[in-house]
Amino acid sequence: MQVTLSVIKHLIKTGAAVDITNKEDIERRPPNSTIVFYSTGINGLNGIVLMDNVNGQLYAVAGRVSNLFILAA
Repeated sequence: MQVTLSVIKHLIKTGAAVDITNKEDIERRPPNSTIVFYSTGINGLNGIVLMDNVNGQLYAVAGRVSNLFILAA
């Protein structure tokens, strides 16, 4: 579902999602995760929220950083 970037940031601020925007050791998206929310703008993808299908935990990337494009692929 498409949302605004401020919604993704709000999920991080309230603790509903874990912020992995600047996490160092991300190499690929885990196979047991699904993109549940995404934010786009005129330059393309701005942020995503992933859900771990095993435990239901939400993980968010809020910003156009390398982790965003690693996890969105």
